[in-house]
Amino acid sequence: MWALNAGNIIFIALVIGASLLMFMRTERKFKWATGLFLVVPAIGLVAIWADGLNRWGEALAGGGIGLGFNVLFWLVYGRTHPPGTSDSITVVGMEE
Repeated sequence: MWALNAGNIIFIALVIGASLLMFMRTERKFKWATGLFLVVPAIGLVAIWADGLNRWGEALAGGGIGLGFNVLFWLVYGRTHPPGTSDSITVVGMEE
C-alpha cells in the first residue's frame, strides 16, 4: 500500500480547482472552448499521470478537494454573482 503524497494532492487540487473555476466563471457562449481546451486536458493529464504511476488515490483525493472548493465558492459567491457577458463590457475613451 502506497502512502499518499500531500504535495501531489495539493498540486492536483490546484490544477483541477483552477480549471474548474475558470470554466465556472466563463461566459456561457464560450464554455465549450474552456471545457475543451482547459478542463478536459487538465483532467486527462492527471489521469495519465495517475495511471502511469498508479497514484489513483492521490488523483481522486486532489480532484475531490478541487471540486469541493469549487462547490464551496459557488455556494458562497457564484450564485449571487453570475459571470459577466460580452454585452456588459464598456470601452472607456474610444470616441469617434
